[in-house]
Amino acid sequence: MNTTQTITIFTDLLTNQPDLFAQALPDLVELEQTVKTLADNQVAEIDNAIWSFCKKQTTVRDFIRLNIETQRGPGGQVPPPPTPADQLKEKLLILINALRVNSPHTPGNPPKPK
Repeated sequence: MNTTQTITIFTDLLTNQPDLFAQALPDLVELEQTVKTLADNQVAEIDNAIWSFCKKQTTVRDFIRLNIETQRGPGGQVPPPPTPADQLKEKLLILINALRVNSPHTPGNPPKPK
């Protein structure tokens, strides 16, 4: 599995199935803070942060694994997606925005619009 695939699947789940994350709000806040501190080119670190989140949130982990399994091609290999820098940057912005939408914010610190 490649790192951009994990980011894409996690973002899709966060966007399309937010109920999966209902019990994970404190961990989502932590993940959002971690992702925001990483540079756009630190994809492996973002992938690691997502999997660290998934260690605590096994339901989300199971959904990610299921999605990865259904995307596998012949021979059990996941076909590599195109990874131009612009496409990766777009995926990371989508991830950060999805985290922002699904994370609670303190009343004095509203989310900053992008």
